[in-house]
Amino acid sequence: MKITNQKEFNRFYTIMKNNPGNSVLENHVLYAKELAREEAENKQLAKSLEANVGIWTKEFITNKIK
Repeated sequence: MKITNQKEFNRFYTIMKNNPGNSVLENHVLYAKELAREEAENKQLAKSLEANVGIWTKEFITNKIK
């Protein structure tokens, strides 16, 4: 079993609440689609910001600096 953070749990729980007739697998498919859509939006945002401001790095924009 994978341990998830609160944000992921809340996102999945919201999908479950909004789709009461769906099975867990159907909700998981919706959750995966939402994650893919969000990731695509983040990549597009990173590309546009890098194009506009050359000094910004992708890691800085997406807050993945550790």
